[in-house]
Amino acid sequence: MLKKISWMLFTGISLLFAAPSEVLLKGTVKKADGTAISGAKVYLASDTTTKVSSDADGKFALEIVKTLKPYGIDVQRSFEVTGQGASLGFSVNAAVSKGLITLFSGNGRIVKNIPLQNLSAGTHNIPLVGISNGFYILQITLGDQTVRRRVITAGSEVFVSDYEARKGEMRSGGKLAKVTADVVDTLIATKEGFVTKKTAIDAYVKEGIEIVMEEEGAFDCVLPDLPATSALKENQKLPDPFTFFDGTKVTKKSQWPCRRKEILAMASKYLYGEMPPKPDEVTGTVSGGTITVNCKQGSKTANFSINASGSGDILSICFGGFGCASISGARSATVNQGNMLTTIKQLYGSADIGEMIAAAWAIERIIDVLELNPDKGIDPKKVVISGCSTNGKATLAAGAYCDRVALTIIIESGALGGSSLRMTEWFRHGGGNYNCNDGKPQGIDNVNDGNWLGSVANWIRSSPSKVKNLPFDQHMVLACIAPRPCLYLTNANVNAWCHLGATCEALSAWAAEPVWNALGVPENFGFNMAKGAYSHCDISKNSEHPNLIKEFYKRVFEGNASAKTDVMGIKEDELYQPKSQWKDMWVDWDMETKLE
Repeated sequence: MLKKISWMLFTGISLLFAAPSEVLLKGTVKKADGTAISGAKVYLASDTTTKVSSDADGKFALEIVKTLKPYGIDVQRSFEVTGQGASLGFSVNAAVSKGLITLFSGNGRIVKNIPLQNLSAGTHNIPLVGISNGFYILQITLGDQTVRRRVITAGSEVFVSDYEARKGEMRSGGKLAKVTADVVDTLIATKEGFVTKKTAIDAYVKEGIEIVMEEEGAFDCVLPDLPATSALKENQKLPDPFTFFDGTKVTKKSQWPCRRKEILAMASKYLYGEMPPKPDEVTGTVSGGTITVNCKQGSKTANFSINASGSGDILSICFGGFGCASISGARSATVNQGNMLTTIKQLYGSADIGEMIAAAWAIERIIDVLELNPDKGIDPKKVVISGCSTNGKATLAAGAYCDRVALTIIIESGALGGSSLRMTEWFRHGGGNYNCNDGKPQGIDNVNDGNWLGSVANWIRSSPSKVKNLPFDQHMVLACIAPRPCLYLTNANVNAWCHLGATCEALSAWAAEPVWNALGVPENFGFNMAKGAYSHCDISKNSEHPNLIKEFYKRVFEGNASAKTDVMGIKEDELYQPKSQWKDMWVDWDMETKLE
């Protein structure tokens, strides 16, 4: 039976309002205590090309005299409900690359999530399946703009409010009333050292706007003077990611950026080598499928390019060119970290680093160029990196050091990758029962590393037992990706390559997960061991790995909050040390740490 349901909307009501041809927004950027913030970049979500800086008093004036390209969406007066469900018709005023329609139940449960991608201007029809009688909130998000409408379905009638649904707007008698003005756009303020602030505005001509920004570290963030290796104290346990080098505790989420910098400083000094700074000048182009990076440091110059095949605004970078994650609808490119090391030495001279840090430096420069070319079809906020084996080690380093990467996918990274250095050393020198076809697990003293690390690691290469003196372990390097999304994949049953040590990788993932939990984003980290007869770097035979990649894609790039990404897929029957022994042997800190 076909039922026609009328939406209680007057013709042409706009859920996302179009911008006029003239914009004049004035206000002040400040800290919570009222201190002015100078040099903050202020711009509109609908026009990221026009930016102004706050002055010494924190004041700004954003003026745009041109027609913007706003998002706009009009809900049609009616849709049809059949036995198969409903169909929602709507029209979009301007093309939009990404959006999301969400229908919430009255108790906040997500009833329906419908991702929108690459919508052209014009009319569209979206199926809604399984909608029963009740109270709902309809939410439509396009870009940085979101609006909500209340929906009540009762038999053959559907009532839709023509006003924004906001907390506290319900009135006595169940009537719907408008309390605050509709949001027309979003004002964005950014500055290095501060958390990006987004402020909704209800008009394009407005004065007295107050933008309050929070510092990334809400306390004095001073990196310690790290001691020489000879002064480091032995610790058999995995170090606590929530304790600073000086012994003070991380108690707030705002302190994590500082702790992350400290961990990376320790990793650089004692293992990886120091990451070279951003060159004096970075320029480049995005032309067709070629991204060209030009660098100048003093009188020295160096350049490199990568080829990005495919289309879409996501860039998926594969280190080494094999065994990487397949990202649907992304442009694919390959980076050779060995070539990048040559480029760095050409630019800076004798940098005491290896290919792991070279990989991180290269990703930073690629994103620099993408940010310089915002209108070339690749979004610098949608960069994915992945790699397996040696290239998995590079992926870990790049994900940890580069905080602009949207999604990091590490695959079978092994020793000097995600594997715990302490557990690996324990297995190599008499601990546990590790039966490999090719002997003991790969460790710091037998790794065929070539140019993986700089000479800073020689102190533990020559005396591998001293890994217990490191004030960090690889679970903490992995945690430096937090709170950003990270997926770690390994194959548990690759006998010919079992020196990669899936058990050691699992321990690190297990010990890193509490950081994402403490930061309130458990959904941003997943780990999985797949079982089966695999070749090295094969992630395709078992559906677990590809399915997890798809789920992370849904969450990160489609905004699907129901995607199943909070996974700790440790196969306990594949472990060379029982998981039940891990807490007593490896951890003496609170894995249930909560941060304010």
